[in-house]
Amino acid sequence: MSNRNVDPSRPPKGIGGCKIVVFVLLFPFLWSCSAANGLAHYCKPTDHFHTLSYDERVFYEDGAEEFAGIVAEALETAVVSVERLQYGSFIKNIRLYVSASPESFEALTGRNAKGITYRGSVFLSPRLLEHPEEIDAYITHELSHLFLLQHRGLYKYMTMPQWFTEGLAVFVSEGGGAGTVREKEAAREILSGKAFEPDDAGGFFDFFFPKYGNHWGLEPHMFYKQSSMFVAFLKEHDENAFRSLLLSLQGGESFGKAFQQAYDVSIRDSWCFFTERLKAG
Repeated sequence: MSNRNVDPSRPPKGIGGCKIVVFVLLFPFLWSCSAANGLAHYCKPTDHFHTLSYDERVFYEDGAEEFAGIVAEALETAVVSVERLQYGSFIKNIRLYVSASPESFEALTGRNAKGITYRGSVFLSPRLLEHPEEIDAYITHELSHLFLLQHRGLYKYMTMPQWFTEGLAVFVSEGGGAGTVREKEAAREILSGKAFEPDDAGGFFDFFFPKYGNHWGLEPHMFYKQSSMFVAFLKEHDENAFRSLLLSLQGGESFGKAFQQAYDVSIRDSWCFFTERLKAG
């Protein structure tokens, strides 16, 4: 993943060459890619993307200029939301790559998805156009990930627990990524024991095998919704502590240490407080 700064007066049309040693050690395992596929997708060129004339942060394939314009229209509001709710600023250039077809998106990312933060950028599929009312939220969701990735770097980003990174992204985007799952439904599942178990992650094993919803038998939208509800609770319970947590994470502190310093209780205790709140209605 390339996270280098570039001259904003000369925005890149490609992401650059492969750094084989880094890729072999790290990228084959990201987002559940096989070793061969992960490296192959990471090395896919993006030189064929055009720079949107009125927003140099947005790049598009032939046939995707209209979609790129919709993305550009939503981008600034999304940036403002992420920076406000995550207590900081993006520290590197923002790049959004807009694909012309789901097939070209999958060829570039190896994922059949609507969007992904990958290679230090955000890639978006025209599958988003199927539900245009979701576009703003999806862009904000992915920018939440990109924000933390820019501040922490790849390894420290990937060793944060996925319940937090996904929960924060859904919270900041006001539901982006959680589908149609509603809070009452998610609360009912949590109280019945069908829930994720929050931990602080942080180790070598967590980098290569991050825990997503399927680890606890949860479908992705339910996992995202439950995670976002817990993140929202953490902010509501003590916003000063929440702010301290995010600032420490931006500074590169491990998640477990940052959480303990901010809240002065364990994550498990915080989860218990959260579930008690749900029981009380």
